[in-house]
Amino acid sequence: MEGVNIGQDHSGTPFWDYFGTEFQGQGMLHTGMDNLAGQNGTFTEDKLLRHQINTFADVHNNWFGTTTGEVLFRSGDNQARVVTNQTANYRTIASSMVIAGIIDTPNLNTKKNLMRLYISFLANKQAPELFMNQSGIEFGTTIPGEEATKKILFQNLGNQQLSITNITSSNPVFNVLNSSDITLDFGNIMELEVQFNSAESGSFSSEIIFNTNDPNNSEVAIPVSINNFTYPEITYPNALEAVSYNGDGEISFELNNLGQQDLTYWIQVLDNNRNPRASGGPDLYGYSWMDSNEEDIDFDWNDISEIGTRVRFLSSDDFVDLELPFSFPFYGELKGEVRVSTNGYLTFGEDGLDYSNDPIPSPFQPNDLIAVFWDDLNGSNSYMYYHYNEDEEVFVIQYSNWLFFNGSGNLNFQVHLHLNGDIWFYYDDMEGNLYSATIGIENSNATTGLQVIYNGNYLTSQHAIKLSYNANWLSLNSWQGVINENEPHYLTVSFPEYLLPTGEYSAIIRVHTNDPTNSVVDIPLSVNITTVSNDNNAVDVVSSKLSQNYPNPFNPETTINFFVQQNSEVELAIYDLKGRKVKTLVKNSFAPGKHSVVWNGLNNHGQEVASGVYFYKMRNGTFSSTRKMILLK
Repeated sequence: MEGVNIGQDHSGTPFWDYFGTEFQGQGMLHTGMDNLAGQNGTFTEDKLLRHQINTFADVHNNWFGTTTGEVLFRSGDNQARVVTNQTANYRTIASSMVIAGIIDTPNLNTKKNLMRLYISFLANKQAPELFMNQSGIEFGTTIPGEEATKKILFQNLGNQQLSITNITSSNPVFNVLNSSDITLDFGNIMELEVQFNSAESGSFSSEIIFNTNDPNNSEVAIPVSINNFTYPEITYPNALEAVSYNGDGEISFELNNLGQQDLTYWIQVLDNNRNPRASGGPDLYGYSWMDSNEEDIDFDWNDISEIGTRVRFLSSDDFVDLELPFSFPFYGELKGEVRVSTNGYLTFGEDGLDYSNDPIPSPFQPNDLIAVFWDDLNGSNSYMYYHYNEDEEVFVIQYSNWLFFNGSGNLNFQVHLHLNGDIWFYYDDMEGNLYSATIGIENSNATTGLQVIYNGNYLTSQHAIKLSYNANWLSLNSWQGVINENEPHYLTVSFPEYLLPTGEYSAIIRVHTNDPTNSVVDIPLSVNITTVSNDNNAVDVVSSKLSQNYPNPFNPETTINFFVQQNSEVELAIYDLKGRKVKTLVKNSFAPGKHSVVWNGLNNHGQEVASGVYFYKMRNGTFSSTRKMILLK
């Protein structure tokens, strides 16, 4: 009964008489509704419920006086809010608190549990009935020697007393802290605590076994499990130094995990040399931007409308939530999903409907923002596409034939999210007023951001913008990964493809991990770029060489050539994109000269590997070189 003050049955008996209550008030603001407490001696005893405040439901809640009924809940102003009544013929519940107005609270004090008890009371269930808030206990992962405790809640949904006896654990490493026999009246709750403690590593399991007088659950076995392993522990080099001749070189290093739990990592490469060619930035986090007016930034539009997933929006101000295919680093946080707005921006926050673009940074929503072309746009008659390029490890979102809010213009633009955290904007055909948009990025609390333009005359068609905190003169073969215990990842920093001026360069390889004592580690990198002359007095610095595989791409096999100058040990191995070793091709001594080895696409276990990008790495004394190849099946 909610908000009812009138009405009679066929014999003229007022409805309220059936509930054993008297109507006391309606349409008044009752300030105590935010504190609802179950009454002692009832099945709601010790239950506390929260109620939504300053809502329509709050303002129009009735309160009761009782005649033959029993109060179950009282509000903070000591008014009766729920009353039960029972006769030989029926049971009733009168509630003056709208169930939808109740906010869930922890454990079993929830709307769902409250309704479960109401139904049990109304149905007059006689036999004891065991209810558990979970079917098993999973501790997750702990470390050896560390105590861990978990709870499971028991409740009786029957009118007769529930007895729980003979509580034991089948494995002594799991100890039931309160194993005495239990008796529960209708609606009562009891917490059973299970404790784990072992100095040994490994996976452990058990069953908590007990008996009850519930006719449907006389013998109960609750499965319990835990993984007890040491924390992940990263090892890494203190510093890296490299000499590069004519700007073409690389240096390798190793990350390892001495712990038993998996070590996850993701990497930034921070430039210690202020990039004089950057068009703007850095912001407080370190992002800078460059555009296709610079010689190193190319406009490289690849239409994904034929291969991407198509999204059609229902209105001009709308959004869609997309799950990202990888964890995308953005302002120091890894993002797993993104909200794509019809108004030309992406956000990792809440607001996907804002059509009124702001400058960056701005305290107003949306924050946690990637503004590709944020303006008052209309995509209700157009399409958005998204596609993950697994080979390049980039997630692409494309707006095709987008319009301004008034139906004018024709806008075609993309945003590329790269695994290493780089962000690229591409603008193909852009027709219309391009002078009223915001382009840039902003962190989650608007304390910093990188603005490319706000309501200015800047953007043109066939334009590209790159936003990045990474040093643009080097790259890594693996930006993220998971390292199992004592299975090191070999990473290679490369600085090839174009000539750097002679001089000293430095960067910080910043590794973010789940190692609790080394969540962020910095590896200083210094590179000396040296120009080698071609006269007869120059020193020949090439003692070994690794050639590009042929064919590439390949299926089912490819040939790799390499050169050594003198008798020496050579190791040549294949790695996947995560830096995990797939196959050791050679590891022995070779005579001076050119040598060849064939890889047939099998791993060290003789199994075929999947299609994709792989790296092959050669080590020969102090020489180290890595190249990329593609297996296509």
